[in-house]
Amino acid sequence: PNFTATLEQQVYDDFGMPDKSAGLDHVGDAGGYPIAKRFPIIIQKVFKRRTIAGFSR
Repeated sequence: PNFTATLEQQVYDDFGMPDKSAGLDHVGDAGGYPIAKRFPIIIQKVFKRRTIAGFSR
């Protein structure tokens, strides 16, 4: 019940950051940790091979 209330009542500032003065951010943070652990954000990087003049494989 507290986690749902936090998600419903969380206030954000003009920059999209949570307003911590309302005191609702702690429960939301705590509820987000297991979700972040279970479903991590994975960024796939593409590496480009560089060729150096005068060298070949």
